[in-house]
Amino acid sequence: MGTLSTLPEELRGELLKHLGFDGKIRLSATCKAYRAWLAPELFETIRFNNLSEKSTASALAAVEAYGPYTTRIEFTCTAEPEEQDTEETGFTHPALPPAARKILEGLATPNLRTAEIRFYFKFGEDDEGWDEDDEGLSVRGSDVFWEIDNDNDLILTKEQRWEWRSVMKETWEALATNSSVKELICEDFIPKWISTFRTDAFRQFLGRLESATFNIVSLNGDDNAVLSYLHGYSSFLANLDDSFFHHMTALKNLHIQAADPLGCVQDEWHYTPLALKSRDLPALTSLKLEHCFVCSELVLFVQSHAQILKSLDVNDCFALGDSLSRTTIHGPNWADFFDAVFKASPALTALNAGRSTTLFTQDGKIRHNHFLPGDVQHISQAMEVDPKVRLFGYAHIERSGVFLVQRQSTMENFMKGDDQRAYERLMGRVAENVAREDEQRAQEQRMGLAVEKAARELRLT
Repeated sequence: MGTLSTLPEELRGELLKHLGFDGKIRLSATCKAYRAWLAPELFETIRFNNLSEKSTASALAAVEAYGPYTTRIEFTCTAEPEEQDTEETGFTHPALPPAARKILEGLATPNLRTAEIRFYFKFGEDDEGWDEDDEGLSVRGSDVFWEIDNDNDLILTKEQRWEWRSVMKETWEALATNSSVKELICEDFIPKWISTFRTDAFRQFLGRLESATFNIVSLNGDDNAVLSYLHGYSSFLANLDDSFFHHMTALKNLHIQAADPLGCVQDEWHYTPLALKSRDLPALTSLKLEHCFVCSELVLFVQSHAQILKSLDVNDCFALGDSLSRTTIHGPNWADFFDAVFKASPALTALNAGRSTTLFTQDGKIRHNHFLPGDVQHISQAMEVDPKVRLFGYAHIERSGVFLVQRQSTMENFMKGDDQRAYERLMGRVAENVAREDEQRAQEQRMGLAVEKAARELRLT
C-alpha cells in the first residue's frame, strides 16, 4: 500500500475513478493517511433516513467528524398508516430521530449547499387510515388530499395524531434552521399544509434559497387520471405563490415537475392553475417546467421577468388542444406563446421547447393509441430535411378527468407551421442575445488584458 502514496496525484486520481465507492471505503479504512486523502470525496454527500436509528447515528457521526467536506445531504422520510380499529397512535414523539434532526439542522456541515428531501408515503397502496375527517372518520389513500387545510390549530392537532404529518412537520422545522442550504430538491413533494409552512423561520429559509426543485408526488401509477378533483390537492398547488414563491426572493433557478398537469382551463372545469405570479421570484434567471401547460399565467410571468430570465425550458410541456370544440379552449397555442415572449424583448440566452418524434414513440413503439405510424414517418422526414424543425405537443383534460395528448391538434399545427415559424423567430432573438453576451465577455477580457499590460509597463518604468 505504501507505493500508492508515492504515485503522482493525477495518476492516483485516475486509479480512484475505477475503484468504486465501496472500494474507496475499504481503502480509507486501512490507514489515517488514506482516510484523510479520500474524506473530501467520501463525505461529500451524506444519505440517511428515519427508519434505521443505527444508520442515522452513523451518518451523524460521519458529519460530526468530516462535516466540512459535506456539500449535499439526501434524506428519505417514510411513515406508516395507522392500523384500523385503534384509538392510539403507533408512533412516539418526536417522530424524527434526534440524529436525523441534527443532520438537517446543519450545525456540523458549514459548507452544505444542497438538501434533497423525499417523503415516501404509500398513500395509494395501503387500505389503512392516513387521516381523519371533520367527523372523526378514517380517511384512506389519496383521499387525504380531499380537505383544504385552513385551520392551523386543527393542523397542529393532527400533527400530534398522525405520524406522516408529524414527521413532515419536524423535517421542515429542522431544515428551516439550516442557514447553509442554498439548493432545495423536493422529491415526491407532498401538496399538504403543515404548520411549519406558516412560520417566520420557514419563510426566512425560503428567502435564502437560490435553487429549488419541486417534483410533485404522483399517486396514480401509470394511468393518466388527474387528481385535481381533490380540493385540498388542487388548492395547495394553486396557492404555491403565496405559501412558497412569494418568499423566495433570492431564488435564481426553479424546476417544477408536475404529476397532474398544471395550467389547464377548459370551460367550467378549472383544473389546477400554474401558481407563478408576476410579483414573485424577482431574481429568477432559470425556469424549467415539466408536464405543465403553456398557459396565460406562464405568459404573464415570463413577460414580467423578460429582462432577468436567461433560461426557459418548456420541452416537456403542452399547449391546450381541442377536446370537444374550439370554444372550450382558454389558453394560448404554441405560436401565441412564442410570439408573446418575443414581444417582451426577452434577455433569454437558452430556450428548450419542442421535441423530436419521442413525443410519439418510446423504444421504437407508438406510445399512444391515437398516434399513427404515418405521423412519425412524416415528422421524421421533415426533421431530416431541416434539423431546426421541432414538434410541439397539444393535450387536454377530458370531462372524466383523464389527461390525453391530442394527436389531431398536434399534427394539424405541425402541418400548418405557425408554431415553427414563431419558435424560429424567438430563437433568432435568443441567438442575438448569446452573440451580444459573447461579445461583451470578449470586450471585458480585452479590457482586462489591456489593464494588465499597462500595469506591467508601469512597473518596468
